[in-house]
Amino acid sequence: IKAILPYSPETMTVREIRACMHDNIRDIRELRNRIAHHEPIFLRNIQKDYDTIRQLVFWRNKVTSNWMDSLQTVTKLIEEKPSSQ
Repeated sequence: IKAILPYSPETMTVREIRACMHDNIRDIRELRNRIAHHEPIFLRNIQKDYDTIRQLVFWRNKVTSNWMDSLQTVTKLIEEKPSSQ
C-alpha cells in the first residue's frame, strides 16, 4: 500500500492507512450518492468532505492534488454560503 500511496503519512501503519481510506471513501461515496439522488447536503460539512477528497488524492499523487486545487471551485462556494443566523 505504501507503493500505491507514496505520500501517505510515514507515521501510519498499513492497517491504519487502510482503515482511514475505508472510512474516508465510505463518507465520499455517501456524499456522491446524496448528490446523485438529489438529496440535501446542506447540513454536511462540505469543507471537511473536500479536505478528505484532497487528502486521499494527495496520498496518491502530490501533482494531481495541486492540479485539483487549482481547478476546484467548491471552496469559493463554501465561503459564499449564507450563514444560518
